[in-house]
Amino acid sequence: MINDIFPKKLDNTYKNAPPTEDSVVCVFNDKGEILLKLDENGINFPHYDETLGQAQYLFSVSGIGFYLSPLAPKNFSGEYVSVRKLRGIGPKDKVFAALTANHLYLWYKNNRFCGRCKRPMVPGDNERMLKCSCGNVVFPKIMPAIVVAIRRGDEILLTKYASAKDTTSLALVAGFVEIGESAEETVRREVMEETGLEIKNLRYYKSQPWGQVGNLMLGYVADAEDGDVRLLDGELQFAKWFKRDEIPVDDDDFSLTRELIGAFKRGKI
Repeated sequence: MINDIFPKKLDNTYKNAPPTEDSVVCVFNDKGEILLKLDENGINFPHYDETLGQAQYLFSVSGIGFYLSPLAPKNFSGEYVSVRKLRGIGPKDKVFAALTANHLYLWYKNNRFCGRCKRPMVPGDNERMLKCSCGNVVFPKIMPAIVVAIRRGDEILLTKYASAKDTTSLALVAGFVEIGESAEETVRREVMEETGLEIKNLRYYKSQPWGQVGNLMLGYVADAEDGDVRLLDGELQFAKWFKRDEIPVDDDDFSLTRELIGAFKRGKI
């Protein structure tokens, strides 16, 4: 997955520290695109210079600080790119950093003013939060969601969302955790809503931060009680059973969804 960047490490410990000339700056335009330079080696970020003034600390990757800046360095000849177009580009640590920066950028952008009294919010001194003089405090928004590989013997259920237009957009049943339910209850509800299936032998697989939209993806594996798929809520174009040797997509080392599909294809789950 894109967040597996060992031996490098993204450290999200908050620091109230100014940038240096070695620091990376993440610059987003009004469309939410990030400023990058793309070449044969993948993506590169601009670096901080004193003309940028203040910048907001985000995180570090193997000791290099990443900062959010409203201004772009004048000597950086890059282009603005949607983070959704970084799939298949490297290196992994830089792409993961761009996705995580996007998550924090959206949070800072959407919480500039207090939702209680409308005053400007200001960053906390010692931890990642935004605070208001009225006492309101806001922490980063993380939206939990599930994705589940549903098996029927040597077959897996692959889906395609109604909005998908290309042939590579095969996916698994997924959805957001609602208030008052556990992640396991979410799995059972989403599977029933999207496919009409009952499931059994539900077990947790692993998780993945998904900075494109601010999710925390929780991966599961389950077996179908029966194989009669019924598309109930209109979210899917189709949901079909595929044998291991018929699966047309594979693990792309990017998403939890593709890792689950690849793991099933190789008989690991």
